[in-house]
Amino acid sequence: MKLSQNLPQFKDDPTLIITAGWQSGKIFYAVNGKIVLDKEIKIPNRRYSDREGFLKTRTPSGDVSPRGGAVHEEDKQRIRGEFLNKLSEHIKKLICGYKIKSIYIFSSQQGRKSLKDNLSPEVAKLIKEIYEGNYTHYKPDKLAELIKNKQSRPVQIMKEEAKKILDRAKRIFRK
Repeated sequence: MKLSQNLPQFKDDPTLIITAGWQSGKIFYAVNGKIVLDKEIKIPNRRYSDREGFLKTRTPSGDVSPRGGAVHEEDKQRIRGEFLNKLSEHIKKLICGYKIKSIYIFSSQQGRKSLKDNLSPEVAKLIKEIYEGNYTHYKPDKLAELIKNKQSRPVQIMKEEAKKILDRAKRIFRK
């Protein structure tokens, strides 16, 4: 897709634009006025015949004791981990292949930390901005517009409330 002239053109600056949800996301490649969907990653939910699981666990004495519980709860973390691994693996391939110079990430508040932690330090250095919110269904030109206008606030390192509390604590301990 060709970007209109009033949007960032990413001239001689190969860029990745990543939208990430909990278990799905898209990676766009932008350079010289063009933006292309490179890969869409989705990890489907497992289907169970019922919502309850029946598990057996061993006690320290060696006995087997039955217990009930929701099996699908453990799957949420497995699905998230699988998604993050696939996403970071593909990003590494793109950085080597396209010589990426900058990355913009659009992710939810709870997902951005785990996403950033899963990336290697070399990849994390390339991140220019992280935008909070669910942008997985946005079109690439709309994402480029958000980058230009910064309508979606970049993530603040520290909230104002936390800053005030820390400043107050510093003043108290100086006395």
